Amino acid sequence: MVGVRSHVALLRGVNVGPRNQLDMGLLRELATELGLRDVVTYLRSGNLLFAGGRPDSAGALEAAIEARTGLRTAVVVLTAAQLAGIVRRNPFPGAPDPKRMHVVFRAGSRSTAETAAIDAAAQRQAAAGSGDRVRIVSGTVYLHTPDGFGRSRLAGYLARDPAATIRNWNTVTKLNELVASTAI
Repeated sequence: MVGVRSHVALLRGVNVGPRNQLDMGLLRELATELGLRDVVTYLRSGNLLFAGGRPDSAGALEAAIEARTGLRTAVVVLTAAQLAGIVRRNPFPGAPDPKRMHVVFRAGSRSTAETAAIDAAAQRQAAAGSGDRVRIVSGTVYLHTPDGFGRSRLAGYLARDPAATIRNWNTVTKLNELVASTAI
């Protein structure tokens, strides 16, 4: 019987273009070999749900992926409770299009200087006429891009962080629903 999944792993930059291709079947296999249980993937963009996480799950997944495929990718692991908190604290609950609302997940904390740099970048874009809005709540970056993610210079700036990965709100809320569900 499938149990409740307690963790979500988010891989940075896999399967979004011709580079960094990673088969999701192989990802599930690697996770299982690491002792993770009830392993499933959601979409092809590197979203892994599992039970039995341990403190070094992110590093272990990064190392296993690189050893098997040569692909170096950052992995962010969240507990179900952490993900639920991120959904609950959304500072843009009225954003009309969930595809234009994003969360920047990061492995590790941001320094005060990094947080200030994000705020400064947001202020520069606002001064240039951008409708993009960014809020950092409990260390999580929320980004609203009313003109679209692909047109957002602020999204491009945030995507340069090699320890971060970005998901749209549809994916975030679906992962939140699935992480505690047995019906995948």
